Amino acid sequence: MPEGKLKGISLIELLLCVAIVSVLITLTAPNLSSLFGKLRADSAITALHQDLQFSRITAINYQRFVTLCPLANNLCSGDWSQGYQVFIDLEPYRQLDPNDTVLRVKASFPPQDSLDNSANSLGLLFSPWGFTNNNSSFVYCANSASNASQTKLVISRAGRTRTQATDEDDNCL
Repeated sequence: MPEGKLKGISLIELLLCVAIVSVLITLTAPNLSSLFGKLRADSAITALHQDLQFSRITAINYQRFVTLCPLANNLCSGDWSQGYQVFIDLEPYRQLDPNDTVLRVKASFPPQDSLDNSANSLGLLFSPWGFTNNNSSFVYCANSASNASQTKLVISRAGRTRTQATDEDDNCL
């Protein structure tokens, strides 16, 4: 190489590299979107699973009723996508009173996602013995319009929770 000649890449080489990178990004972007949806669904179900276990253990340890439910005007509602609260629930049940103690607050989920409850319940009430008021399951749908990523959490009346594969009946709305 003669002395004094500049080292580097040409404009054509740079444009070729940019074209290759843009083609690769175009091919992988849809897969990344579904991957991020699946990760979001798994993360939300894991958080709900932990909150359900926390509610059950707190009810047993404090020998009090503990409610996990979405709230609207301090009353339990059925809109789980708006987030939920965990609180020690003194009578009247399923209503957040000044005498109740809020333990945890979960903010609302992203607008493209949904959390659905199979029992259409207004919340779960854990007794001082750790039992719930009904069997139930939750399905978290990431990108709910496309049924892209679903994760299911099942809770028994005994208060035990487990994740499960979604069924064909578990369609996102």
